[in-house]
Amino acid sequence: MRGLLAALLISALASPVVESLNCVQCNSFTKPCANVSASECPLEEAHSCVSSWSNSLLGGTLSLYEDMSCSAANCSGDPDAFLSFTVRVSDTEHFDFASQCCQGKTCNTTDSTSDSPQEDLSDTQCLACYGWNTTSCTGKPWKCYKGERCVYLIAQFKNATETLVLKGCSNIGTSTCELLSARNETFEGLALQKIECTDATPIALPSPGSRTFPGPLALTSLLLLGLLL
Repeated sequence: MRGLLAALLISALASPVVESLNCVQCNSFTKPCANVSASECPLEEAHSCVSSWSNSLLGGTLSLYEDMSCSAANCSGDPDAFLSFTVRVSDTEHFDFASQCCQGKTCNTTDSTSDSPQEDLSDTQCLACYGWNTTSCTGKPWKCYKGERCVYLIAQFKNATETLVLKGCSNIGTSTCELLSARNETFEGLALQKIECTDATPIALPSPGSRTFPGPLALTSLLLLGLLL
């Protein structure tokens, strides 16, 4: 009997103690989660805190989205624990996204920026457009900044029925694009249903010495002007 009690005591001492974890738990389309206090996570999710954030300005409408929660993910030492990129559609239209996984601690409010210096414009371009609740959009050429590539993505937000389709110039890194496209990644609050990255194409310039001839409408206008004179 004493041997059994000793064995049980040793087993209890050797068992790892599951520590509680407090994370900010917030899902919002209207206001930041910065003022929300952290609360205790369920034991099955008491491993990491995760935060996803997006900011889009499309068609003159500003949309903010933030999701912070507990997670069972093990992101310790993971170089992809923080992801951030911007997709630009025009000078005033863009989509920013960032995601962070914090092992055993509360994440700070995730943030991203779409500001880029104008002097860094390159001689490459991508097709740029956006659409809601569709699978594609017809893009128009848009000039990129240096280091940007072409991105085509389809995303859907948690607790929302709208799907966003987006094409444009992006500062997304190669490893980030490969990670997201391979996993068909679903973050806490945002499902990237599709993402494709390609190199931006050089802007076509007229060859030296080439001449531009007037089109039929311009030629007709010139003939009518000659008759009037």
